[in-house]
Amino acid sequence: MPSEMRKISIDYVMDKASGPHFSGLHAPTATATASYSPFSDTNDPNHPFVIGVSGGTASGKTTVCDLIIQQLHDYRVVLVNQDSFYRGLTAEELKCVHEYNFDHPDAFDTEQLLYCVLTLKSGQCSDDDVRLSRRIKQDTVERGRDVSSVLEQYAKFVKPAFDDFVLPSKKYADVIIPRGGENHVAIDLIVQHIRTKLGQHDLCKIYPNAYIIQSTFQVVEHGLGHLPFTEKQVITPTGSMYTGVDFCKKLCGVSIVRSGESMENALRACCKGIKIGKILIHRDGDDGKQLIYEKLPKDISERHVLLLDPVLATGNSANHAIELLIQKGVPESHIIFLNLISAPEGIHRVCKRFPSLKIVTSEIDVALNGEFRVIPAPTAASPPPAPPSLLPPTTSTTAIPSLTCALQCPHFESCSGCTHEFNLHRPVIVDEASNFFKSLGVSDFTFDSCRLWGWRCRAKLAVRGLSENPLIGLYEEGSHNVVDIPQCKAHHPNINAAVELLRKGIRELNIEPYDEDEGTGDLRYVQMAVTTYNTALPAAERYRNGRVQVSLVWNSRNEKSSNSDKLNALANFLWRNAGSRSNLHLIHSVWANFQTSTNNIIFGNRWRHLLGERDFWEHVGGIDMSLDPSSFGQANTRAFDNLLRKLHKYVPFGASVADLYAGAGVIGLSLAATKKCRSVKCIEINKESRPSFEKSVDRLPKSIEGSISWHNADTSIDPLSWLVGSDVIVVDPPRKGLDTSLIDALRTISSHKVKPSLKGSSSNIKEEKRPWVLRERERAKEASVQVGRETISEDPQSLPETLIYISCGWESFKEDCKALLTNKSWRLEKAHGFNFFPGTQSIEVLAVFKRSLKKKKTGKKKKKQG
Repeated sequence: MPSEMRKISIDYVMDKASGPHFSGLHAPTATATASYSPFSDTNDPNHPFVIGVSGGTASGKTTVCDLIIQQLHDYRVVLVNQDSFYRGLTAEELKCVHEYNFDHPDAFDTEQLLYCVLTLKSGQCSDDDVRLSRRIKQDTVERGRDVSSVLEQYAKFVKPAFDDFVLPSKKYADVIIPRGGENHVAIDLIVQHIRTKLGQHDLCKIYPNAYIIQSTFQVVEHGLGHLPFTEKQVITPTGSMYTGVDFCKKLCGVSIVRSGESMENALRACCKGIKIGKILIHRDGDDGKQLIYEKLPKDISERHVLLLDPVLATGNSANHAIELLIQKGVPESHIIFLNLISAPEGIHRVCKRFPSLKIVTSEIDVALNGEFRVIPAPTAASPPPAPPSLLPPTTSTTAIPSLTCALQCPHFESCSGCTHEFNLHRPVIVDEASNFFKSLGVSDFTFDSCRLWGWRCRAKLAVRGLSENPLIGLYEEGSHNVVDIPQCKAHHPNINAAVELLRKGIRELNIEPYDEDEGTGDLRYVQMAVTTYNTALPAAERYRNGRVQVSLVWNSRNEKSSNSDKLNALANFLWRNAGSRSNLHLIHSVWANFQTSTNNIIFGNRWRHLLGERDFWEHVGGIDMSLDPSSFGQANTRAFDNLLRKLHKYVPFGASVADLYAGAGVIGLSLAATKKCRSVKCIEINKESRPSFEKSVDRLPKSIEGSISWHNADTSIDPLSWLVGSDVIVVDPPRKGLDTSLIDALRTISSHKVKPSLKGSSSNIKEEKRPWVLRERERAKEASVQVGRETISEDPQSLPETLIYISCGWESFKEDCKALLTNKSWRLEKAHGFNFFPGTQSIEVLAVFKRSLKKKKTGKKKKKQG
């Protein structure tokens, strides 16, 4: 590119952008919204809103952008980096690459940058191969440097380029952020500004069937303007002919009783003699009978309908009314819903369900409160009040408008995975949990919510349908009909990408999905697990670059069955297109599980590693953890890591810990590494977890001196033997809660006489004679793994003083909690909630109990009063 053209392009960017070179933008789509584009001379709302960020090298530009995006929790805000637009080097420049100045504006392909911006503005995508080739060239150059060359380059190129080109752009900046990512005040300011741009009226861009009228208009009049018209000619009293328009003759109104009746007079004033029907719906439900009363014109199916209700809140009543009209034969496109005030939740629910219907409203307010009442937006006449906190006061997260925390998933309602669309950051059950813990004396309950979309790193999906049209997803609620979910918002994006690749392989290779009725077919289920463990990448990039372990559940007894050729062909297809040698490198490994059972159990007992890396690692709780596809792993890796770090605070250094329902031992091993525990016992009933435990132990720091053991045992059999000798008990039971025998042992632990442990018995303790207990102990000894020194310092008579309960089943936890507190053997000290499953009414609870110690009698007798 000629130097004159480069100079013009750079000047053009500076003048038109009124800011530096970075642009965070998003192409407008059916769900994308924005309100301004600095590359346009008009405020056309269809253009993206672009914010430029500039600064010296390592000044915190990317950190600031990442923090803004994290706080917004909005998928419509994305990052585009100028580093993606380095121009290609000539053969001459490549020979002296160490002398090339990559920090000079001429090093960038500014024309291509402008072209891509304009392409994105017009709603088109940039080519993936072009971006990939640029990235490869950049990385090749960067990774060939050593420390001395970096320092030399900084002095020779980076600093002069900053002084000549970046620093002068300071005068164009609207906001200057000193201290980069540490300046939380400035970041919050920008976050709030972006939220304003992504505000309520953007719903009209998401849903073209929603209309917000100007303040000078009347709702009824504006609604009439959406009706079809016919041309009509009339003769005026002066004899002149006038051509105008006439309403369609078939028109009626329907008011949702009682509030809808307040709009009837306005409708009658505009349309004399119009027929008006009525619908009464019980809003809170009456054993499922929502419709109480309806009286509608007999010929309503032939009419256009103006549906009247002044307030649109949740949208439930409106949806029932619209469904009734459709059942009566009214075409969806013939319904115009008129209201005065709407909540974003209601707009979203109605417009999404009935895309051909039109909504006309005068105002969209902020959100709904806990009682499902519309929260009014502040007026322009007065400054807006501080937004009420939607999170507990112990957190620093700012209040988020509910629409920015909406699921916005195309599969919602048909898919059973998510049950709630709105307020993903704080499900309603949190208030119930807070009140429950308050009633037990814990007033400082906290709730932690992190990633709201793309959080699921482990998914088990059914494969049904036909080879030419496979369905890969979850069952409909209460059925075995599979719902295809290619755009699941809960899944890590790379799971969705891997599912699409699998779908392509099924079609091309004619793989037969499983038929439950006949018991035939090849592929029954697939498990997708994402590992973000990649130390070659910066920490901030590891999550979005996670790789997927694919486990194919094959409908055969073993790898020698007749359809094994298809299995190998499918595995090779996945690996060839997305394995380590492909440009994509999406797939971590491919495994096979063999299952022929006709019950609902997903996995069989036989596993086989086919391709890719055998070991699957994740870094959680301060340790590297190995997870085989057969072992249990948390679906929300980041939330689980937050929980573990909170748990660490309640375990003293050097404590003796028993980890029950331990799985592969991630909790116990995490405590062994971070709290220097003198002993850790992990007890787990699933023997398949043992290999993962052994691999993970090998990665622990060599400085750990305590005893670590893993036991394949059932904690419901003689649970006291696992409790004695420990200072801290950690329980992480399945959704059904603790085993009854374990609850009984914990409740009565203070009064128990200690029975023999695995290490033997004392002469003064009664010998165990129950055969099933003896068999379980003997099996646990044989299936145990011992690491480090033998446990010789534990007091066999000591009893635990701390119980840490981790629960994913709220109802079962409440019952277990009440049972533990019944006889006052334990007291509840702390409770924390974690948003493991956004989109559901399920939360993970970390509760800390302390054993109530009996006060010792002093032995002093009271003097008798004489």
